[in-house]
Amino acid sequence: MHFVATKLIAINISVAVILILLAFSVIFIQHSQDYHTHEYAQILISVLGLGGLDFLLISILSFFIQTVSPNRYIGFAIMVVFYIFDAYVAVPLLQHNLLIYGGAPQYFYSDMMGYSDNIGPFLLFKTFWLLAAILLVQAATLLWQRGNVGTSIISWARVRLISKPSRFSVIVAAFTLVLGSYIFYNTNILNTFLSPAQAEKRQYDYEVSYRMYSEVSQPAIEEILLDIELYPELRRANGDIIYTLRNISDEPIHGFFLNIDFEQVENAIFDRSAELVESNEYLGIQRYKLEVPLSPGEAIEARFKLTSERTGFSNAGYSHQVQANGTFYRPRLPTFGYDRAREISNNRSRRRLKLPLRDDVLEREDLLGQAQSFLGQGVGFIDMTITVGTKGTQTAFAPGDLIDTFYEGDRAYFTYQNTTP
Repeated sequence: MHFVATKLIAINISVAVILILLAFSVIFIQHSQDYHTHEYAQILISVLGLGGLDFLLISILSFFIQTVSPNRYIGFAIMVVFYIFDAYVAVPLLQHNLLIYGGAPQYFYSDMMGYSDNIGPFLLFKTFWLLAAILLVQAATLLWQRGNVGTSIISWARVRLISKPSRFSVIVAAFTLVLGSYIFYNTNILNTFLSPAQAEKRQYDYEVSYRMYSEVSQPAIEEILLDIELYPELRRANGDIIYTLRNISDEPIHGFFLNIDFEQVENAIFDRSAELVESNEYLGIQRYKLEVPLSPGEAIEARFKLTSERTGFSNAGYSHQVQANGTFYRPRLPTFGYDRAREISNNRSRRRLKLPLRDDVLEREDLLGQAQSFLGQGVGFIDMTITVGTKGTQTAFAPGDLIDTFYEGDRAYFTYQNTTP
Protein backbone atom coordinates (compact mmCIF):
# COMPACT_ATOMS: atom_id res chain seq x y z
CA MET A 1 0.00 0.00 0.00
CA HIS A 2 2.80 2.44 0.93
CA PHE A 3 4.61 1.66 -2.33
CA VAL A 4 1.50 2.55 -4.38
CA ALA A 5 0.68 5.59 -2.25
CA THR A 6 4.14 7.12 -2.69
CA LYS A 7 3.82 6.82 -6.48
CA LEU A 8 0.41 8.48 -6.46
CA ILE A 9 1.65 11.27 -4.18
CA ALA A 10 4.58 11.93 -6.52
CA ILE A 11 2.26 12.09 -9.53
CA ASN A 12 -0.13 14.53 -7.86
CA ILE A 13 2.69 16.73 -6.53
CA SER A 14 3.84 17.09 -10.14
CA VAL A 15 0.31 18.03 -11.21
CA ALA A 16 0.01 20.52 -8.31
CA VAL A 17 3.26 22.24 -9.33
CA ILE A 18 1.96 22.65 -12.89
CA LEU A 19 -1.37 24.06 -11.63
CA ILE A 20 0.42 26.52 -9.33
CA LEU A 21 2.59 27.71 -12.23
CA LEU A 22 -0.52 28.21 -14.35
CA ALA A 23 -2.22 30.17 -11.54
CA PHE A 24 0.79 32.46 -11.13
CA SER A 25 0.94 32.92 -14.90
CA VAL A 26 -2.64 34.19 -14.82
CA ILE A 27 -1.81 36.54 -11.93
CA PHE A 28 1.23 37.84 -13.82
CA ILE A 29 -0.87 38.52 -16.93
CA GLN A 30 -3.46 40.35 -14.81
CA HIS A 31 -0.72 42.48 -13.25
CA SER A 32 0.59 43.34 -16.69
CA GLN A 33 -2.93 44.56 -17.55
CA ASP A 34 -3.02 46.83 -14.45
CA TYR A 35 -5.34 44.56 -12.46
CA HIS A 36 -4.13 44.28 -8.87
CA THR A 37 -7.15 43.06 -6.88
CA HIS A 38 -6.32 39.40 -6.43
CA GLU A 39 -7.99 36.91 -4.13
CA TYR A 40 -5.08 34.55 -3.60
CA ALA A 41 -7.01 32.29 -1.21
CA GLN A 42 -9.79 31.79 -3.76
CA ILE A 43 -7.26 31.10 -6.50
CA LEU A 44 -5.60 28.39 -4.41
CA ILE A 45 -8.95 26.89 -3.38
CA SER A 46 -10.26 26.87 -6.95
CA VAL A 47 -7.07 25.61 -8.60
CA LEU A 48 -5.58 23.25 -6.03
CA GLY A 49 -8.60 22.46 -3.86
CA LEU A 50 -11.88 22.09 -5.69
CA GLY A 51 -10.36 22.13 -9.17
CA GLY A 52 -7.61 19.71 -8.20
CA LEU A 53 -10.09 16.98 -7.21
CA ASP A 54 -10.65 16.06 -10.85
CA PHE A 55 -6.91 15.70 -11.46
CA LEU A 56 -6.61 13.51 -8.35
CA LEU A 57 -9.44 11.23 -9.52
CA ILE A 58 -8.01 10.95 -13.02
CA SER A 59 -4.53 10.17 -11.72
CA ILE A 60 -5.90 7.33 -9.57
CA LEU A 61 -7.91 5.90 -12.47
CA SER A 62 -4.86 6.12 -14.75
CA PHE A 63 -2.68 4.43 -12.15
CA PHE A 64 -5.19 1.58 -11.75
CA ILE A 65 -5.47 1.07 -15.52
CA GLN A 66 -1.68 1.01 -15.91
CA THR A 67 -1.52 -1.56 -13.10
CA VAL A 68 -3.91 -4.00 -14.79
CA SER A 69 -2.65 -3.36 -18.36
CA PRO A 70 -0.18 -5.77 -19.94
CA ASN A 71 2.05 -2.83 -20.90
CA ARG A 72 2.10 0.95 -20.69
CA TYR A 73 0.98 1.55 -24.30
CA ILE A 74 -2.20 -0.44 -23.88
CA GLY A 75 -2.80 1.53 -20.67
CA PHE A 76 -2.40 4.79 -22.59
CA ALA A 77 -4.83 3.53 -25.25
CA ILE A 78 -7.41 2.58 -22.62
CA MET A 79 -7.25 6.09 -21.12
CA VAL A 80 -7.77 7.62 -24.58
CA VAL A 81 -10.83 5.39 -25.03
CA PHE A 82 -12.03 6.45 -21.58
CA TYR A 83 -11.82 10.14 -22.45
CA ILE A 84 -13.71 9.58 -25.71
CA PHE A 85 -16.36 7.48 -23.95
CA ASP A 86 -16.71 10.06 -21.18
CA ALA A 87 -17.13 12.98 -23.59
CA TYR A 88 -19.37 11.39 -26.23
CA VAL A 89 -21.25 8.63 -24.40
CA ALA A 90 -21.31 8.99 -20.61
CA VAL A 91 -21.97 12.73 -20.32
CA PRO A 92 -24.52 13.10 -23.18
CA LEU A 93 -26.36 9.78 -22.70
CA LEU A 94 -26.08 8.86 -19.03
CA GLN A 95 -26.03 12.37 -17.52
CA HIS A 96 -26.44 11.14 -13.95
CA ASN A 97 -23.40 12.12 -11.89
CA LEU A 98 -23.45 8.76 -10.09
CA LEU A 99 -22.76 7.10 -13.46
CA ILE A 100 -20.07 9.48 -14.71
CA TYR A 101 -16.65 9.01 -13.15
CA GLY A 102 -15.90 12.10 -11.08
CA GLY A 103 -19.27 13.65 -11.94
CA ALA A 104 -20.71 16.42 -9.75
CA PRO A 105 -23.10 19.37 -10.07
CA GLN A 106 -21.78 22.75 -11.15
CA TYR A 107 -20.99 25.33 -8.50
CA PHE A 108 -20.00 28.97 -8.81
CA TYR A 109 -18.42 31.71 -6.73
CA SER A 110 -19.36 35.39 -6.71
CA ASP A 111 -18.76 38.43 -4.51
CA MET A 112 -22.50 38.69 -3.84
CA MET A 113 -23.21 35.08 -2.92
CA GLY A 114 -19.82 33.59 -2.14
CA TYR A 115 -19.88 29.91 -2.96
CA SER A 116 -23.32 28.92 -4.18
CA ASP A 117 -25.47 26.45 -2.27
CA ASN A 118 -24.36 23.87 -4.81
CA ILE A 119 -21.00 23.57 -3.11
CA GLY A 120 -22.66 21.11 -0.70
CA PRO A 121 -23.92 18.63 -3.34
CA PHE A 122 -20.67 19.15 -5.28
CA LEU A 123 -18.60 18.03 -2.29
CA LEU A 124 -20.95 15.09 -1.60
CA PHE A 125 -20.58 13.76 -5.14
CA LYS A 126 -16.81 14.32 -5.11
CA THR A 127 -16.54 12.54 -1.74
CA PHE A 128 -18.44 9.59 -3.22
CA TRP A 129 -16.00 9.40 -6.14
CA LEU A 130 -12.98 9.85 -3.86
CA LEU A 131 -14.16 6.87 -1.79
CA ALA A 132 -14.56 4.88 -5.00
CA ALA A 133 -11.06 5.99 -6.02
CA ILE A 134 -9.67 4.74 -2.70
CA LEU A 135 -11.09 1.33 -3.59
CA LEU A 136 -9.26 1.57 -6.92
CA VAL A 137 -6.04 2.28 -5.00
CA GLN A 138 -6.68 -0.78 -2.85
CA ALA A 139 -7.33 -2.86 -5.97
CA ALA A 140 -4.14 -1.54 -7.58
CA THR A 141 -2.23 -2.52 -4.44
CA LEU A 142 -3.58 -6.08 -4.65
CA LEU A 143 -2.88 -6.35 -8.36
CA TRP A 144 0.58 -4.81 -8.25
CA GLN A 145 3.26 -7.43 -9.07
CA ARG A 146 6.77 -6.79 -7.83
CA GLY A 147 9.60 -8.85 -9.14
CA ASN A 148 9.30 -11.99 -11.28
CA VAL A 149 6.21 -13.61 -9.78
CA GLY A 150 5.50 -16.05 -12.59
CA THR A 151 1.73 -16.13 -12.02
CA SER A 152 -1.19 -14.28 -13.54
CA ILE A 153 -2.19 -10.95 -12.09
CA ILE A 154 -5.55 -12.33 -10.93
CA SER A 155 -3.93 -15.29 -9.15
CA TRP A 156 -1.49 -12.91 -7.51
CA ALA A 157 -4.34 -10.69 -6.29
CA ARG A 158 -6.31 -13.72 -4.99
CA VAL A 159 -3.34 -14.92 -2.97
CA ARG A 160 -2.78 -11.49 -1.44
CA LEU A 161 -6.48 -10.97 -0.68
CA ILE A 162 -6.79 -14.33 1.10
CA SER A 163 -3.55 -13.96 3.01
CA LYS A 164 -4.10 -10.36 4.01
CA PRO A 165 -7.76 -9.20 3.89
CA SER A 166 -8.24 -5.45 4.31
CA ARG A 167 -10.78 -4.24 6.85
CA PHE A 168 -10.09 -0.73 5.61
CA SER A 169 -11.38 -1.66 2.15
CA VAL A 170 -14.57 -3.10 3.63
CA ILE A 171 -15.16 0.07 5.64
CA VAL A 172 -14.54 2.31 2.61
CA ALA A 173 -16.85 0.16 0.47
CA ALA A 174 -19.58 0.44 3.12
CA PHE A 175 -19.22 4.24 3.31
CA THR A 176 -19.30 4.44 -0.50
CA LEU A 177 -22.52 2.42 -0.62
CA VAL A 178 -24.18 4.50 2.12
CA LEU A 179 -23.18 7.82 0.57
CA GLY A 180 -24.22 6.67 -2.91
CA SER A 181 -27.61 5.58 -1.54
CA TYR A 182 -28.07 8.97 0.15
CA ILE A 183 -27.26 10.80 -3.07
CA PHE A 184 -29.60 8.56 -5.08
CA TYR A 185 -32.39 9.16 -2.55
CA ASN A 186 -32.05 12.90 -3.05
CA THR A 187 -31.64 12.92 -6.83
CA ASN A 188 -34.14 10.21 -7.80
CA ILE A 189 -36.64 9.92 -4.92
CA LEU A 190 -36.98 13.40 -3.43
CA ASN A 191 -36.42 14.94 -6.85
CA THR A 192 -37.11 13.85 -10.40
CA PHE A 193 -34.30 12.68 -12.66
CA LEU A 194 -35.05 12.01 -16.31
CA SER A 195 -32.51 10.33 -18.51
CA PRO A 196 -32.41 11.56 -22.14
CA ALA A 197 -34.43 8.48 -23.16
CA GLN A 198 -37.03 9.13 -20.45
CA ALA A 199 -37.29 12.81 -21.40
CA GLU A 200 -37.77 11.87 -25.04
CA LYS A 201 -40.42 9.31 -24.06
CA ARG A 202 -42.30 12.02 -22.15
CA GLN A 203 -42.20 14.34 -25.17
CA TYR A 204 -43.40 11.49 -27.39
CA ASP A 205 -46.29 10.65 -25.05
CA TYR A 206 -47.31 14.32 -24.87
CA GLU A 207 -47.50 14.67 -28.64
CA VAL A 208 -49.20 11.33 -29.31
CA SER A 209 -51.73 11.83 -26.51
CA TYR A 210 -52.65 15.48 -27.03
CA ARG A 211 -51.80 16.48 -30.60
CA MET A 212 -55.54 16.28 -31.31
CA TYR A 213 -56.01 19.46 -29.23
CA SER A 214 -53.54 21.52 -31.26
CA GLU A 215 -56.31 23.21 -33.27
CA VAL A 216 -58.80 23.62 -30.43
CA SER A 217 -59.28 27.32 -29.61
CA GLN A 218 -58.12 28.41 -26.18
CA PRO A 219 -58.42 31.73 -24.31
CA ALA A 220 -55.58 34.23 -24.51
CA ILE A 221 -53.97 35.64 -21.39
CA GLU A 222 -54.79 39.36 -21.30
CA GLU A 223 -53.56 40.36 -17.86
CA ILE A 224 -51.41 38.80 -15.12
CA LEU A 225 -51.38 39.76 -11.44
CA LEU A 226 -48.52 38.05 -9.63
CA ASP A 227 -47.94 38.24 -5.86
CA ILE A 228 -44.74 36.51 -4.72
CA GLU A 229 -43.51 35.98 -1.16
CA LEU A 230 -39.81 35.09 -1.01
CA TYR A 231 -38.29 33.53 2.12
CA PRO A 232 -34.56 33.49 1.35
CA GLU A 233 -33.49 31.99 4.68
CA LEU A 234 -35.86 29.04 4.11
CA ARG A 235 -35.17 28.80 0.35
CA ARG A 236 -38.92 28.94 -0.20
CA ALA A 237 -41.39 30.99 -2.22
CA ASN A 238 -45.18 31.20 -2.16
CA GLY A 239 -47.42 33.17 -4.43
CA ASP A 240 -50.77 33.85 -6.03
CA ILE A 241 -51.35 34.09 -9.77
CA ILE A 242 -54.41 35.72 -11.28
CA TYR A 243 -54.98 35.46 -15.04
CA THR A 244 -57.54 37.46 -16.96
CA LEU A 245 -58.39 35.26 -19.95
CA ARG A 246 -60.31 36.35 -23.03
CA ASN A 247 -61.81 34.42 -25.90
CA ILE A 248 -60.33 36.15 -28.96
CA SER A 249 -61.62 33.52 -31.40
CA ASP A 250 -64.84 33.62 -33.40
CA GLU A 251 -66.37 30.60 -31.71
CA PRO A 252 -67.36 29.62 -28.15
CA ILE A 253 -64.75 27.86 -26.00
CA HIS A 254 -66.18 24.81 -24.23
CA GLY A 255 -63.14 23.83 -22.17
CA PHE A 256 -59.55 24.59 -21.24
CA PHE A 257 -56.36 22.67 -22.03
CA LEU A 258 -53.83 23.61 -19.36
CA ASN A 259 -50.07 22.95 -19.19
CA ILE A 260 -49.18 23.03 -15.51
CA ASP A 261 -46.15 22.25 -13.36
CA PHE A 262 -47.62 20.18 -10.53
CA GLU A 263 -44.48 20.64 -8.42
CA GLN A 264 -45.05 24.40 -8.24
CA VAL A 265 -48.68 25.17 -9.13
CA GLU A 266 -51.93 23.97 -7.58
CA ASN A 267 -55.19 23.38 -9.46
CA ALA A 268 -56.84 26.32 -11.20
CA ILE A 269 -59.88 28.06 -9.72
CA PHE A 270 -62.10 29.82 -12.29
CA ASP A 271 -64.74 32.45 -11.58
CA ARG A 272 -67.36 30.28 -13.29
CA SER A 273 -68.21 26.62 -12.97
CA ALA A 274 -65.62 24.36 -14.59
CA GLU A 275 -65.28 20.58 -14.17
CA LEU A 276 -61.85 18.97 -14.04
CA VAL A 277 -62.11 16.12 -16.55
CA GLU A 278 -58.44 15.06 -16.69
CA SER A 279 -55.36 15.59 -14.54
CA ASN A 280 -52.14 14.01 -15.84
CA GLU A 281 -49.25 14.66 -13.46
CA TYR A 282 -46.81 12.64 -15.58
CA LEU A 283 -47.28 14.96 -18.57
CA GLY A 284 -48.28 18.07 -16.65
CA ILE A 285 -51.72 18.41 -18.20
CA GLN A 286 -55.15 19.39 -16.90
CA ARG A 287 -58.36 19.63 -18.92
CA TYR A 288 -61.46 21.48 -17.75
CA LYS A 289 -64.98 21.52 -19.16
CA LEU A 290 -66.99 24.73 -18.77
CA GLU A 291 -70.60 24.42 -17.69
CA VAL A 292 -71.35 27.58 -19.69
CA PRO A 293 -69.13 28.08 -22.79
CA LEU A 294 -66.96 31.19 -23.03
CA SER A 295 -68.43 33.33 -25.79
CA PRO A 296 -66.30 35.27 -28.31
CA GLY A 297 -64.91 38.42 -26.68
CA GLU A 298 -65.92 37.27 -23.20
CA ALA A 299 -63.38 37.24 -20.33
CA ILE A 300 -62.85 34.86 -17.40
CA GLU A 301 -60.57 34.92 -14.36
CA ALA A 302 -58.31 32.06 -13.31
CA ARG A 303 -56.46 31.83 -9.99
CA PHE A 304 -53.52 29.60 -9.06
CA LYS A 305 -51.46 28.99 -5.93
CA LEU A 306 -47.71 28.97 -6.46
CA THR A 307 -45.28 27.10 -4.20
CA SER A 308 -41.55 26.58 -4.61
CA GLU A 309 -39.78 24.76 -1.80
CA ARG A 310 -36.41 23.07 -1.77
CA THR A 311 -36.59 19.32 -1.19
CA GLY A 312 -33.18 17.71 -1.01
CA PHE A 313 -30.97 18.20 -4.06
CA SER A 314 -31.23 17.00 -7.63
CA ASN A 315 -28.60 15.65 -10.00
CA ALA A 316 -27.90 19.30 -10.90
CA GLY A 317 -27.57 20.26 -7.23
CA TYR A 318 -29.85 22.46 -5.19
CA SER A 319 -32.65 24.35 -6.89
CA HIS A 320 -31.53 27.90 -7.70
CA GLN A 321 -35.07 29.26 -7.52
CA VAL A 322 -34.58 30.91 -4.12
CA GLN A 323 -31.17 31.75 -2.68
CA ALA A 324 -30.07 33.36 0.59
CA ASN A 325 -28.96 36.35 -1.48
CA GLY A 326 -29.12 37.08 -5.19
CA THR A 327 -32.33 35.12 -5.90
CA PHE A 328 -33.33 34.95 -9.57
CA TYR A 329 -36.85 33.54 -9.29
CA ARG A 330 -38.33 32.07 -12.47
CA PRO A 331 -41.71 30.42 -11.75
CA ARG A 332 -43.04 28.13 -14.47
CA LEU A 333 -46.38 29.79 -15.11
CA PRO A 334 -49.36 27.76 -16.39
CA THR A 335 -50.14 28.05 -20.11
CA PHE A 336 -53.26 27.34 -22.13
CA GLY A 337 -53.42 25.27 -25.29
CA TYR A 338 -51.37 22.49 -26.85
CA ASP A 339 -47.70 23.49 -26.61
CA ARG A 340 -45.76 22.72 -29.78
CA ALA A 341 -42.52 23.55 -27.97
CA ARG A 342 -42.95 20.38 -25.90
CA GLU A 343 -42.72 18.16 -28.99
CA ILE A 344 -39.56 16.37 -30.10
CA SER A 345 -37.87 18.89 -32.37
CA ASN A 346 -35.11 16.71 -33.84
CA ASN A 347 -36.34 15.24 -37.13
CA ARG A 348 -33.91 12.33 -36.89
CA SER A 349 -35.51 11.28 -33.60
CA ARG A 350 -38.99 11.88 -35.03
CA ARG A 351 -38.20 9.64 -37.98
CA ARG A 352 -36.96 6.91 -35.61
CA LEU A 353 -40.16 7.17 -33.56
CA LYS A 354 -42.34 7.24 -36.71
CA LEU A 355 -43.61 10.75 -36.03
CA PRO A 356 -44.35 13.15 -38.89
CA LEU A 357 -41.39 15.38 -39.67
CA ARG A 358 -41.83 18.99 -38.61
CA ASP A 359 -40.68 22.24 -40.10
CA ASP A 360 -39.69 24.81 -37.49
CA VAL A 361 -40.43 27.57 -40.00
CA LEU A 362 -44.20 28.05 -39.88
CA GLU A 363 -46.23 28.47 -43.03
CA ARG A 364 -47.53 31.96 -43.73
CA GLU A 365 -51.08 30.63 -43.59
CA ASP A 366 -50.57 28.91 -40.21
CA LEU A 367 -52.20 31.64 -38.13
CA LEU A 368 -52.75 29.34 -35.13
CA GLY A 369 -49.07 28.38 -35.00
CA GLN A 370 -47.97 31.99 -35.32
CA ALA A 371 -50.26 32.90 -32.43
CA GLN A 372 -48.40 30.48 -30.11
CA SER A 373 -46.10 32.06 -27.49
CA PHE A 374 -44.39 30.79 -24.36
CA LEU A 375 -47.54 31.76 -22.42
CA GLY A 376 -49.95 29.87 -24.67
CA GLN A 377 -52.11 30.36 -27.73
CA GLY A 378 -53.03 33.82 -28.94
CA VAL A 379 -51.03 35.61 -26.26
CA GLY A 380 -49.69 38.92 -27.52
CA PHE A 381 -49.03 41.98 -25.41
CA ILE A 382 -50.26 41.65 -21.84
CA ASP A 383 -50.64 43.87 -18.79
CA MET A 384 -48.64 42.60 -15.83
CA THR A 385 -48.42 43.70 -12.22
CA ILE A 386 -45.91 41.97 -9.94
CA THR A 387 -45.62 42.43 -6.18
CA VAL A 388 -42.60 40.79 -4.53
CA GLY A 389 -42.20 40.45 -0.77
CA THR A 390 -38.85 39.53 0.76
CA LYS A 391 -36.81 40.06 3.94
CA GLY A 392 -36.48 43.70 4.90
CA THR A 393 -32.74 43.93 4.18
CA GLN A 394 -33.16 42.91 0.53
CA THR A 395 -34.40 44.76 -2.55
CA ALA A 396 -36.51 43.03 -5.20
CA PHE A 397 -36.45 43.79 -8.92
CA ALA A 398 -39.02 42.68 -11.49
CA PRO A 399 -40.04 43.58 -15.05
CA GLY A 400 -41.75 46.95 -15.38
CA ASP A 401 -41.59 50.21 -13.46
CA LEU A 402 -41.47 50.40 -9.66
CA ILE A 403 -44.78 51.98 -8.61
CA ASP A 404 -44.87 51.22 -4.87
CA THR A 405 -42.64 50.23 -1.96
CA PHE A 406 -43.85 49.48 1.55
CA TYR A 407 -42.79 47.56 4.67
CA GLU A 408 -44.71 45.24 6.98
CA GLY A 409 -42.80 44.17 10.06
CA ASP A 410 -39.44 42.76 8.98
CA ARG A 411 -40.52 42.31 5.33
CA ALA A 412 -40.23 44.64 2.36
CA TYR A 413 -42.63 44.73 -0.60
CA PHE A 414 -42.01 46.06 -4.10
CA THR A 415 -44.69 46.46 -6.78
CA TYR A 416 -43.78 46.68 -10.47
CA GLN A 417 -46.07 47.36 -13.40
CA ASN A 418 -45.43 47.58 -17.11
CA THR A 419 -46.42 50.99 -18.46
CA THR A 420 -47.13 49.61 -21.94
CA PRO A 421 -48.69 46.19 -22.71
